[in-house]
Amino acid sequence: ASAVKATYEKIVAKNPMLGVTLFPPPDSKEEAAEFAGFIRDWLDKVASKNLRGEAGV
Repeated sequence: ASAVKATYEKIVAKNPMLGVTLFPPPDSKEEAAEFAGFIRDWLDKVASKNLRGEAGV
């Protein structure tokens, strides 16, 4: 949960519009498990593209 939350906060700090998600930033592993499908999709479609852009890849 902490890795997802840290990634979420980093992405949203750079672009607040990307903070609109179908899941709340997880505070526990139970929340991360409950919203795993939404989190996986967000990481794949939103976070990875923005992190790659930041890295210049």
